[in-house]
Amino acid sequence: MQRLKKIGFLAIATSLFSTGFTATQGTLGPTSTGTVNISLTIPQLVKISGLSDIALGTISGAPVSGNTTACIYSNNSGNYAVTVTGSGAGGAFTIAGPSPATTSTIAYTADWIANSITAPLTAGTKLTGRTGANTTSVNCAGGSNATFSVTFSEAAITAVPSGAYSGTATILISPT
Repeated sequence: MQRLKKIGFLAIATSLFSTGFTATQGTLGPTSTGTVNISLTIPQLVKISGLSDIALGTISGAPVSGNTTACIYSNNSGNYAVTVTGSGAGGAFTIAGPSPATTSTIAYTADWIANSITAPLTAGTKLTGRTGANTTSVNCAGGSNATFSVTFSEAAITAVPSGAYSGTATILISPT
């Protein structure tokens, strides 16, 4: 019996401490006051915004590079990770064409640039240790704090037939 009392007390104490304060009810009288506890939990949040398509147009030489700036927001410490996948088989960094048939692919390399540090990306692999996310403005007050860059080598461009090629890159930002 003593053991059951201890277990019951521990359950009540745990319940009280895990939820914090509990509401109190008023008493009957000319005025009455009650209190309520207000609580919420905010998870680690990140957001990427400010991206633009990378339209390289008709090229006349190679290698060719292009980029888009981005705003990275984090409500944590400003640290984040980035994972980029391409639209090629298995998430490879490739674009396909020539349009309308998509029989050829052109591989590209990609880099993530933030805080003056250029880091090469591997398709589908999380790049950790990124810093400098804006911690006060979800849209970086209209500015940017990172760049996603792609480069097509001369060998990749000259190995495919002429025509229009396209693809996508999916950029996943996660909190760290």
